[in-house]
Formats: sequence, structure tokens, C-alpha cells
Amino acid sequence: MRENGFDYPLHPLQCLTWALFPVVLLDFYWLLLPLLPGEATRWAVGTVYTAAAATTFFCAWITAAVDPRDPSVAAAAPPATNRLARCCEPLALWPPPVGEDTCRCYLCQVHVFASSKHCRFCDKCVLRFDHHCKWLNTCVGAKNYGYFLAVIASTCVFTTMQLALSVYVVVELAVPDRRRSAVAARARRH
Repeated sequence: MRENGFDYPLHPLQCLTWALFPVVLLDFYWLLLPLLPGEATRWAVGTVYTAAAATTFFCAWITAAVDPRDPSVAAAAPPATNRLARCCEPLALWPPPVGEDTCRCYLCQVHVFASSKHCRFCDKCVLRFDHHCKWLNTCVGAKNYGYFLAVIASTCVFTTMQLALSVYVVVELAVPDRRRSAVAARARRH
């Protein structure tokens, strides 16, 4: 049974995500941001982008590190051996189900809450199971759903900014005009 998204085997999409994230950041900071006109604009755009990228990184890390399994399965299992799982457990966001019916999971061999579902990838019952995210290599459920939504929202913000800035730079470099010569000159210097 996997404790969290950092347990082996790692999924290829998870490896791709963690490998491409720094490449996307380098593209923004070294190629796109220096081409923006005005120091104040660069600082404002860079600050918002940095906040969104940092939120994405930290919330993705916490989403993958938290063990989303049903508390009944966690109580029946041996204590976590993974230090990351033990240190991130206090970060889990879940209200314990009160008065909820239970049923028996024949795969876990334990009574779990009725809202739990067994994940075939992680081989455990997850409280309020939403889906198994291959990009983070973990189940998304009640304990990490808030962090997962923060990952999605902040990823949308920083990728939209990256795309908008890329389009801006391409248009500025492709259309010859006296007003746009400053951006082209900055691009030639880099």
C-alpha cells in the first residue's frame, strides 16, 4: 500500500511534471520577463507569477505528500514508515465524518466510511475519493482536496500569464514598428 505520491513506483507523468516545472520557470524568468517594457511592469508581473508558481509548487508537494486514505484503514495499518508522510499528516484538511455509515472493503479487509472508495493504483481506500491524479501520483480525497484545488487555480494563473506574455513578445518582435523597436532591441541584447 502506498502512503503518498512520493512512494515508488513513480508515474512517468509525475516525473515529467517535476522535470518540466523548472524549465517553464526558466523560460519565464530568463527569456520572457526581461523583454517586458518598464521596470515597474517587470516587477509587478514577476511578483504575481512568482506567487502563483510558488503556490503551485508547495500545494502540489503537500497534495502528493499527504496520505488521503480512510482513517479506518490508517488505524488498521502499521504506522507510517515514510518520514514525509509522518511530517505532512498534520497538514491534512479533512473534517472527520460524523454519523456516516460504514461498509466493509473486501480489498482492505476493514470497515470504512461509506464515502470512501478503493483506489486500484494506490491499493487503499480513500476518504471521499475524487480521483487518482497521475500528474501528482496520488489519490485526491477529503484530506488533500483543498490543496489540489489550489494547485489547479495557481497553475491556471501562472500558465495564463506565461502564454499571454509569450504572445505579447511574439507580436512585439514580429510586427516592425517604431514603437516596438525598444522590445526588439532588448531581445537582441539577450
